[in-house]
Amino acid sequence: SKTKPKHLPYALPITSPSLQVGDVTPTQRQLRYLMQPLFLVGADTRSQQWLMSNKEKLQRMGAVGLLIQAESQDDVDRMFMAASGLRMIPASAESIANRLGLTHYPVLLSREGWEQ
Repeated sequence: SKTKPKHLPYALPITSPSLQVGDVTPTQRQLRYLMQPLFLVGADTRSQQWLMSNKEKLQRMGAVGLLIQAESQDDVDRMFMAASGLRMIPASAESIANRLGLTHYPVLLSREGWEQ
């Protein structure tokens, strides 16, 4: 029997109202407080495809993810399956978005800035 991955407690839906799915302009910016690369994804098709195609790179970088948009437990489960092998936390990215002026995801943040 497959055991479900244990998550930190979270409430559904997970929302990040300032962020929407779309193109991200690569931006150079010093984010020295970022201990490790951080990626933001939602439970949408584009995020899922982005995650699958960038998974090896994300693993090599030691990136941690936030699942920032999810309506249902099915959404969460599906994205955790897509992210298997990566650490990901279901949580709003509203404070990050506001601090950095981010508007779109999926996005990868590092100490040098962000890209898609």
